Amino acid sequence: MTTSQDILTKFELYLDDTSELSSSEELDLLNKVYLDVCSDRPWEFLKKQVSGTVLTDTVGSYITIPTDFSMFSTIGDNGLPIIYIGSNYEEYEVVNYSDRRQYREQAGYAYLDLANGKIYFTATPTSMTYEFDYCKIPALLTLATAPIFPATYWYLLVHLMAVDGYIIQLFQKDRAYTKEHYQEAERWRTKLAYYNAKLQNGQ
Repeated sequence: MTTSQDILTKFELYLDDTSELSSSEELDLLNKVYLDVCSDRPWEFLKKQVSGTVLTDTVGSYITIPTDFSMFSTIGDNGLPIIYIGSNYEEYEVVNYSDRRQYREQAGYAYLDLANGKIYFTATPTSMTYEFDYCKIPALLTLATAPIFPATYWYLLVHLMAVDGYIIQLFQKDRAYTKEHYQEAERWRTKLAYYNAKLQNGQ
């Protein structure tokens, strides 16, 4: 398998002649399970770096959140996400939005204002340059594009599609296969998680 079209072909093979989904519905289903898998955990293959200059508005100093931002991926010793400030990579902890007032005017902290697409600092940072790592939201798949993780593990998507495909169509004769496809999907999810663990360990 090399593209999303190959995944759909495998999906149709597993459902044999029972699928009544249109091509666009199949692609929608593929994207549903794909985004579900990608949001399952902070996978290594979703991590990326962003850097830039700290800006200022009427609220205070802030960073604009990348449009594909899902979650922070670097966690500090206190269990909080970390933003690096300046050339010396001074660590700033990202506190919970609801707790932001407790850190007002305290240096070394920021909070995520997701509703406004910004990360605000609780006090003006010591430097106006920043860098941090985050997990991105992957682009939706088209027939000509491919999932972001290696093709070795794409059967996870095929089996998750099969589970949902059966449920969507509600064919009684097919529903007996949902358990088998779910079990097979979980087996592939475990394999993908093992691959992810190896990436984390630098292997």
